[in-house]
Amino acid sequence: MGRPEAPLDPSAGPVQQFAYALRKLRQDTDGLTYRAMARSAHYSVTVLAQAAAGTRLPSLAVTLAYVRACGGDVEEWEHRWNEANEAHEAVAAAGRGDAGRASPYQGLARFEPDDHARFFGRDALVAGAETLVGRHRFAAILGPSGSGKSSLLRAGLIPALRAAGQDLAAIRILTPGARPARVHAAALEAADGDADTVLVVDQFEEVFTLCHDPAERTEFIDRLLAARDPVNRLRVVIAVRADFYGRCAEHRALADALPDCSLLVGPMNAAELRAAVVGPAQTAGLVVERELTARLTKEVEGEPGGLPLLSHVLRETWLRRRGRVLTVAACEAAGGLHGAIAKTAETVYTRLTAPQAHLARLLLLRLVTPGEGGPDTRRPVSRSELDLADGSGDVDQVLERLAHARLITLGEDTVDLAHEALITSWPRLHTWIDDARDRLRLHRRLTDAARAWQDLDHDRGALYRGRRLEAAEETFSRSAHRSSLTVVEAAFLDAGVAARDDERRAAVRTRRRVRTLLVSLSVLLVLVLAASAVGWQQKRAGDRQEIGAGSRRAATTADGLRASNPRMAMRLSVAAWELSRTPASRAALLSALHQPEQAAFSVPAQSDEAQRALTPDGRTLISVAGGQAHAWDLRSHRLSGRHRVPDVEDEAGAPSELSDSGRVLVVPSGRGEQVRLWDMRTRRYRGPAFGPARTSESSSALALGADDRTVVFAVDGTAEVWDARERRRLHSMPTGSGDDPVTDVSPDGRFLAMCGGTRVLKVLDLRRAGRQLALHAGKVLCSQGVRFSPDGRTLIVPDPHGLRRWHLPSGREAPRLDQMAPRSLAVSDDGKFLAAAGDGGIALWRLSRPQAPVFRHPLQHPVDALRIDPSTRTLHFLQTEAGGVQVVRTLGLGRALEPSWGGRTVREALFSTDASTLALAEDGGRRFRLLRGPTGRTTAILPAPARSEGGPLMSLSADGRRFAYGSGPDDADHHGQVIVWDAERRRPLARVPHERSGTEVAGAVLSPDGRALITTGWDSLTQWDARSGEPSRTLSRSVGSLVVASDGGLGELRAISADGGLILTNDGSLLSPATGRTLPHQLGSCGDCVLAFNQDADRIALLASQRVSLWDAGLNRMLAVLPTTGFGPLEELTAVAFSPDGTTLAVAGSYGTVRLWDLPSREPLGTGPTTPGDRIHALAFGPGSDVLYAAGEKVPWQKYVIDTDQAVAEVCRRAGGPLSRADWQMYLPGVPYRRVC
Repeated sequence: MGRPEAPLDPSAGPVQQFAYALRKLRQDTDGLTYRAMARSAHYSVTVLAQAAAGTRLPSLAVTLAYVRACGGDVEEWEHRWNEANEAHEAVAAAGRGDAGRASPYQGLARFEPDDHARFFGRDALVAGAETLVGRHRFAAILGPSGSGKSSLLRAGLIPALRAAGQDLAAIRILTPGARPARVHAAALEAADGDADTVLVVDQFEEVFTLCHDPAERTEFIDRLLAARDPVNRLRVVIAVRADFYGRCAEHRALADALPDCSLLVGPMNAAELRAAVVGPAQTAGLVVERELTARLTKEVEGEPGGLPLLSHVLRETWLRRRGRVLTVAACEAAGGLHGAIAKTAETVYTRLTAPQAHLARLLLLRLVTPGEGGPDTRRPVSRSELDLADGSGDVDQVLERLAHARLITLGEDTVDLAHEALITSWPRLHTWIDDARDRLRLHRRLTDAARAWQDLDHDRGALYRGRRLEAAEETFSRSAHRSSLTVVEAAFLDAGVAARDDERRAAVRTRRRVRTLLVSLSVLLVLVLAASAVGWQQKRAGDRQEIGAGSRRAATTADGLRASNPRMAMRLSVAAWELSRTPASRAALLSALHQPEQAAFSVPAQSDEAQRALTPDGRTLISVAGGQAHAWDLRSHRLSGRHRVPDVEDEAGAPSELSDSGRVLVVPSGRGEQVRLWDMRTRRYRGPAFGPARTSESSSALALGADDRTVVFAVDGTAEVWDARERRRLHSMPTGSGDDPVTDVSPDGRFLAMCGGTRVLKVLDLRRAGRQLALHAGKVLCSQGVRFSPDGRTLIVPDPHGLRRWHLPSGREAPRLDQMAPRSLAVSDDGKFLAAAGDGGIALWRLSRPQAPVFRHPLQHPVDALRIDPSTRTLHFLQTEAGGVQVVRTLGLGRALEPSWGGRTVREALFSTDASTLALAEDGGRRFRLLRGPTGRTTAILPAPARSEGGPLMSLSADGRRFAYGSGPDDADHHGQVIVWDAERRRPLARVPHERSGTEVAGAVLSPDGRALITTGWDSLTQWDARSGEPSRTLSRSVGSLVVASDGGLGELRAISADGGLILTNDGSLLSPATGRTLPHQLGSCGDCVLAFNQDADRIALLASQRVSLWDAGLNRMLAVLPTTGFGPLEELTAVAFSPDGTTLAVAGSYGTVRLWDLPSREPLGTGPTTPGDRIHALAFGPGSDVLYAAGEKVPWQKYVIDTDQAVAEVCRRAGGPLSRADWQMYLPGVPYRRVC
């Protein structure tokens, strides 16, 4: 017999009253037992009994299950639960004294100008922003998500400007939105009066995420930049998320303005964090426990985007406080720093009914823009966009509950996420986004199209058709997804389907009339055969459409899985190509061929205190927790070793610490501050304990040298350096004031680098009694640590703007490596390469050429450890992803680690049309080299015909058999000279012009057949016999027809058409060799252009100002502008080539980036190959259009296979085989299975 329930007093409170009513409901069922209720309610006996215990209010789901089991009225009890919940919250608030009191903490909401009195910790930054706005009429505030940019502007800068007493006409705040130039036209005009108007543009990145019209985006940015002219009486301040800084370079004027007028919002230091914790509480007459202040300060310091987490957990702690004190217990009850947001969101979500929970999911997903290779961002929407087609009446109620919990904000007519931290900190929302990422992208495009259709008064011409309609109908035809559409979106989609059905019916009627006519004119046999043929063709067409849709779905899914599941992305890419050979599937296949992502390894969970490190080669992961050490082989994903570290669990003092190399575990001995070193390879201690014998609360082991022998301790303001092998102290020195310094020991144990709160960088020679080396360094931001290079001759210090380096023998600083807030870094063993992970992703530099990275990769999560493995040309990194899961990911670096990076520098390069020959100008143009295009083997080395300061001149015949080379005129007496070389017989044919002829050569080009050489001078065009060197024709030209560059210099002949009828010059002029005159065209002057003809001589590709455009052969009509995504923000476009079949265009840049386009569709062909990263001078396709050759500044000959058959074979090899039948059914339902590998 069950235990009797404890008596309840219904007058004791709303919880007890509600439990009493539940018991009475069960008693009215003639003694229904909890065990019988559990069978129908699908909840355990314990859960159901606790619901009526009166100790706490049960969740709504449990309550409704209880009521159903007892046969009660579900709607009535849902209403009673809501009343009980509101009464319970009111009693709790009254007990804390919350009635009518606002929280001193904002939670996820940003600070507004009226919150200035509660805005603490940013005084220095506010002063800097105020100074910046005073000095510059256009200013930018930069910082990562969660760094507090919006609050700084609203609660810091705006009140400061008002308090300064400046004569300002007005201060306005806006966010761009989807149509910034149109919506904010009035706000972009200065207010009446003579004083300046300050315009604050928050969330400036919305011009890239929400505004999809390039013209409107450009107009809005131009209007903002116009503030630099004092006549406009405007001062503009924009707030930009750091990961969108590179996008700002798409607008040249904005890119030029930002470097001189930017302020970087970095993380708060410990003192600022303490002020942000304690200050708001003091303004409300509250007290924060010291332990809570110290704990939150330590957890947030150095945490990327930690401020919204801090603000939210403090608000939730305030709600759970006891009296006037905010306690650690209340903080832990709220979920702690990393769990408070998820706990609040889960609490709100679980208290919703099932229909309301479904509605909440739809509403929250509408407030998110899924990232395109970058992080997901929030998306403000108008209230009308939340009027869903199913007519749910709970929208307002759900929105109010989410807003009450500070998860969203409600404006007059807008709804927005309170902060993007909700996306990364609530696992449920993050999972929703990942599960629906492709559908969300499709939905956003549908929303924009539906809005445009509505604006055009339901014009049928604006409806979806063809593939777009099929994709939308396929995605939203199911009821689960149909409910996510608004009234306008559903009407738009239905109108598109109806229009398509009308068209089909019209087509059917037409075919019916035709068939009727055929019946009257044909015999029965012909009619039967015709009907059979029509049916067969329709079936084939239907099959092709279904397979085509499957191919598009596979390609889209593959692009979304490249980062999270690289092998599955490869398999889907091959499947997309084999199903339907379209530009989209070819792009997916080439992306798979060139994708750097390799297999990922999810680290098995041990405990929250587990320490993990990658071995120096990045091939093994070491994990230590609870005295157990595990080693994981990252190539096989298997456990390669496991052992117990003795005495770790029983040691007192600080926890054990794993070295960066993973080779040594530092174990406290329990005697003073002494430690022992556990060798992970030999599995034994390296000797007795060593270190300071005295005990200090502030003591800590700061650094373990790369030699795993030298250990640095900080004890009572003193740094002590110890030799672990000899167990003796080598040196002692004061650490100075402020926080504990960051330190590192050189690999040979000789040098100690130390940088503390005073921002003074010191390097001490431990072999010379701590003698300090002379560094040209000043104040250094070193909160992210210091690091020695493997040879110990270079010291590397990350700061918010990049990586600073000092050469220790000379003490001089090397060029900075630019990167936004790098935190993790690695140097290759040979010291040639350095990789760093920061807000802008992972960047890899070749240190002999530090101007730009040779490899970049975006990131969505912070990196904990980074390793370079030159032997396998891979880069490994450990990162913590959503839900606290740690993953080791591997990137293939391809030719970025190219060992043939040469000592000589190529000034210019040129391929023959058939790619059989490559010509190089070396040694500043004083030497020329010929190579075989397919192999890169040198066939001739030729000195310049005369020493000249003029630029090198080169031209190849179409078949590469003849080569014209030389140098142009200079400011001295040299008039330019060209030699025609027979590459097949390896001998000179002619020298042009003859000595003492006085003829000047400014440009030279061989005819496609190599028989004629065409040269230009100041006032003439001459055609020479390439074999004899005799002039065959000279055409004098007027000054108006002279080929002259925009700076007044001589024009350079850049390309000749395949038929020899047209010549292109470097300034975009089009020259006719037959007349010697410049032909009229619509291009205008373009400076130093890069141009190329296709082999049919009917198209011209033009590279200028980071834009790729296609023109007709006469440059009279621009045919297309191709998207140039993938190139660096400041990367110059340097080379272009058409494939022989005319279907593919290749473009390269000064940072080594190579991209391909499918010309019929004008779409990019995936991501390009990973190159050595040097400047690309020339490109050429092989005769079969299946190979792309490149000539670089440091790696003269490069070969990249783009043949689809070879790509399929290589991708299948790397993926380990094709899709299984189960995976095929999951990703390609309805498409017959094929074994594609």
